[in-house]
Amino acid sequence: MNQTLLNLWDKLVTVSLELLLASIFFILLSFILKREKALDAGRKSLPETRVNLVYYFTELFAVVPVLVVMTKFIQDSLIDNELTILVPADYTLPVAVTALLAVFVSDIVGYWRHRLMHTAWLWPAHAVHHSDRQLTWLGLMRFHPI
Repeated sequence: MNQTLLNLWDKLVTVSLELLLASIFFILLSFILKREKALDAGRKSLPETRVNLVYYFTELFAVVPVLVVMTKFIQDSLIDNELTILVPADYTLPVAVTALLAVFVSDIVGYWRHRLMHTAWLWPAHAVHHSDRQLTWLGLMRFHPI
């Protein structure tokens, strides 16, 4: 379990650095596309950027570790009780077919998951994602911790 937590910490640091690099990229892109209007747009979006970053880092450092520990516990329990899913050894598909299936299935699952989030029962948590007043690329990462 300690190794799992150490690996998790490494991943959290890596994801934080990736966020920093993405931020630099989008700031530079903003200056290229908007020129002199970039600073004004940045000032307008600053309050929402702060909120988005609070949500992002709360999820990254508080929610994700709990999910990783729970997943590891469930995975170990399944293995200990010999309840793992068996995949036939001769199961092979061409890489292109596998990639197309992966994209197709993930798009369908993502679409219907998002549609379900708009139902009355799940909307209160999902509304956070749609509450950004100043849309930026960080709004993609704005999710309720639950």
